[in-house]
Amino acid sequence: MDKAILEFIGKIVAYGGGAAVIAYYVFLFLGKKWIEAKFADSLEKSRHEHAKEIEHLRFEINSLLTRVTCPQ
Repeated sequence: MDKAILEFIGKIVAYGGGAAVIAYYVFLFLGKKWIEAKFADSLEKSRHEHAKEIEHLRFEINSLLTRVTCPQ
C-alpha cells in the first residue's frame, strides 16, 4: 500500500511539475514580449516628445533670426 501511495504522489508531482515548467516558460515568453512592447511604446513616445521640442526650438530660433536680419 505504501508503494501505491508513493507512486500516486510521484505521478502527481511529475504531472504538476511538468505543467508548472510549461506555465513558467509560457509566462516568461509572454512577459518578455509584453515588456518589450511597453518599452517600444515608451521609446516611441519619448522620440515624439523630443521631435516636438526640436521643432519648437527651430521655430523659436528662426523667429529670432528673422527679427535680427530683417529689422522693421
